[in-house]
Amino acid sequence: MAHGASSATPKVATVAGEITSGDIIITVTGERFTSPTANQVELFVGPSKATTLTTTATEATFRVENLKKHSDLKDVLYLYFDSGIPENNAVIQGGVTVPHQFLSFDPTEGSPGGSLITGTIVGAGTEDDVDVRLMDAAGGEVCEYVEITQQYKVRCLLKPGVAAGNFLTSASQATCAASGGAECAYSIATTYPKITSAEGATTTSINIVGTDFITSSYTATVTYGGVAADSVVINSATSLTATFSMGVPLARVSEKPIVKFESTT
Repeated sequence: MAHGASSATPKVATVAGEITSGDIIITVTGERFTSPTANQVELFVGPSKATTLTTTATEATFRVENLKKHSDLKDVLYLYFDSGIPENNAVIQGGVTVPHQFLSFDPTEGSPGGSLITGTIVGAGTEDDVDVRLMDAAGGEVCEYVEITQQYKVRCLLKPGVAAGNFLTSASQATCAASGGAECAYSIATTYPKITSAEGATTTSINIVGTDFITSSYTATVTYGGVAADSVVINSATSLTATFSMGVPLARVSEKPIVKFESTT
């Protein structure tokens, strides 16, 4: 493989990034990208290989995959051809500037006691937990904690008392991309799950009775005595059963079960 400049070595002119349909697309322009015809091109953002979308003699486009850190777009960009490192490689090393974009979050309605929501923030990498925050319109943080479970997916446990109508936005200068911001406006549910009682059904399960349990597109988790149930079945809008394979935890004092509902969509 030749690494020095030659008439067959690709030459880079520009590199740019943009958000298209919820993806970060990086476009590289230049010369001799397909000379020879079988020349292959690869782009890495940090340790992650981007997907090559198109290649012509003068342009290649890529979709960013498995982004680890947003800063990798600017600081850790690498371009490789079969025929060698391209001329003007410093253009690639300069990286691209792609602001975060806050697309939406789900669910948009929750409990006054706090809800677990998942936001889609394009540009949020899986190692960016400490850098990404959700804010209200006044700039106050609304999350007890933030966890990025996969590229662009930010889980936030809302603080109790977050007001209805808050327009959630990212601390990383991202604004809601939805028209009018409707998909990024939070509201308080007029009805939400409440527990009225709990009792042991067997030595390994407890029945929890209440109102307005969510029976569609949600799963439930139960913690009792500090122990998480191994499985939870939502029987109806007023009943669920939590099973502990090692037996229902015992306590010296009365314990209240903690129930959380989480969207599956």
